Amino acid sequence: MARTVMPSSDEDGTSSVPVCAWDNDNTATHVAFLTRAFAKQYSESVDLNSAAEQVLQVRDEARQPIG
Repeated sequence: MARTVMPSSDEDGTSSVPVCAWDNDNTATHVAFLTRAFAKQYSESVDLNSAAEQVLQVRDEARQPIG
């Protein structure tokens, strides 16, 4: 799983957006966390391991059979 922090800037200032991505034989996706808690942190202080753990939960839920 790839992990990074993307800085985002606008007229209100700069915020941090942790992004994690994964792929397998037939899918590829990325998950970005747009939360106030992450946004207020400096990019270098974002806990990417915590974000990755949340992404693993999203991935596990997304890979469940429909129905």
